[in-house]
Amino acid sequence: MNKEQLEQLSDEELRASFRKHNINGIIISLALLGIFLLVYFIPLGISPELMYYLFLGLIVLSAGFGLWYNFSKRKYFKEFRERDIRF
Repeated sequence: MNKEQLEQLSDEELRASFRKHNINGIIISLALLGIFLLVYFIPLGISPELMYYLFLGLIVLSAGFGLWYNFSKRKYFKEFRERDIRF
């Protein structure tokens, strides 16, 4: 959601959107962790070099998701602060 869409939400809708954002973040984080553990513990019959690049890709993907998630979460915190409400 962009700033204009957040401004149009009521306080309860903003809280619900924030909760949904948090739940989606948890689901994506757990999915990335599950993929990492799956690749690590289940032998896939791939070369060590390919596994290294797969792990490197998962690390970059996780870091990118973490940055996106924190930056998008800041929009909610700014809106809560502007409205002087608690989440």
